Amino acid sequence: MHKLHISAGLGTHIDSPMHVIQGGNSVAEIIPQPEYKGIILDFEDYFLNKNNFTITKDVFQEKLKLLELNSLEKLFIVVKTGWGKFWGEKKYFNEYIFPHLESSLGEFFCDEKIAGIGIDTLSPEKITQSMKCPIHEALLSKNIWIVENIANLDYFSDTKGTFLVSPLRIVSSESPIRLFFKINTIS
Repeated sequence: MHKLHISAGLGTHIDSPMHVIQGGNSVAEIIPQPEYKGIILDFEDYFLNKNNFTITKDVFQEKLKLLELNSLEKLFIVVKTGWGKFWGEKKYFNEYIFPHLESSLGEFFCDEKIAGIGIDTLSPEKITQSMKCPIHEALLSKNIWIVENIANLDYFSDTKGTFLVSPLRIVSSESPIRLFFKINTIS
């Protein structure tokens, strides 16, 4: 018999409703299937040589139009910012200044009924001193899960495919996760 000690919220990990909602579902309760159709949206060029770290709803929707995506229902959406290349360096934390989504996208994702959102940063939203998390609260209240610190996105641009989502099924607010991606088409 072995004992395993891990930090559930470090590295690539999934957040469950329990993370921000009292009485919310744990990781063990939110992943009903291992595979999800999804898309990687590449915003890395958007951040090059810019001081603005926010992906606005308008910029996000423009990207969707370019890819001719009419519906996001039941898709796992991964946002590639390029920030993952700083993993293991002090710059990755950057005094909590890193690429993130505009808070209004939380409600947009709920309205679109996505399966989950992933990003290659510490959080999909700006971390503030107030520690308010409107994207976390909006999504997790609808059992839409969040994956943070996604690694190895540099191999992909705007790409449709299938994700294999494999967290430890534990009663916890967060869990380390293995995330695999196979390129294919969304019908």
